[in-house]
Amino acid sequence: SLNELSELFKEKGVKFYVSFPPIPNNVDVIGDAMELYELLVAKGIKTIGKPADFSFPCSSFYDGIPHLIFSAAEKRTLIFNNLIKKEL
Repeated sequence: SLNELSELFKEKGVKFYVSFPPIPNNVDVIGDAMELYELLVAKGIKTIGKPADFSFPCSSFYDGIPHLIFSAAEKRTLIFNNLIKKEL
């Protein structure tokens, strides 16, 4: 499980984080992803951002989730980079 993996990494001195894939900017999808986020936080597993940080308009996906068009992928990379810098 993620919790066991997180504990193993802690024992070995490895930092372990979970990040979220791009998701549609949809209340239901973000709500489901937030439930996962809250579960991870409750188990002490660190995340890079929250699901809403990686939400994009449906027009940003080209053939389904999680495939972003180029401009949205660049934006996601910048968002991720800025969030991970805060953890380093």
